[in-house]
Amino acid sequence: MKNFIFAKSWNDNVANDPRTQKLRVRGAKQVISLAAINYAAFGIIDIWAIPSELFLVWLIRAVIFILSLSIIPLTATRFFLRYYMTIMLICVLVWGGGILLMVYLAEPGEQAKTLYPFGLVLVLMGGLYMDYSTGNSASHRLHSFDHRLFGHWLTDS
Repeated sequence: MKNFIFAKSWNDNVANDPRTQKLRVRGAKQVISLAAINYAAFGIIDIWAIPSELFLVWLIRAVIFILSLSIIPLTATRFFLRYYMTIMLICVLVWGGGILLMVYLAEPGEQAKTLYPFGLVLVLMGGLYMDYSTGNSASHRLHSFDHRLFGHWLTDS
């Protein structure tokens, strides 16, 4: 109990569990893919929302899109599983930082000042999807809860 906060052995046991590893990889791929797609898709709104800095905003989106996609092959390595929490935290900070930078670049009268902060909600949802302590995704826990609650209706036919 003396090293509970920094319990390396507990984290290693969780990281070495094959089920947890699969959940971490699958959840990370889902969140990273959705973040990359959202960053690219919302670039269309930039034409209307932030025309003054369009090139710079698209450059930010392109860099974050490429960085996000470059993380996906990393999910198949032991390095990713070992530093899962740190890598995913950095991803969330980069995604949120990109949105904050775009808001900062927007002129006072542009729509990006009022609309883009809502993109932080998507980033936070992606970050909360990941459970940084055990690697189990929130959606998996919710699915397990639904199955326990409603499973008898699904299996008893």
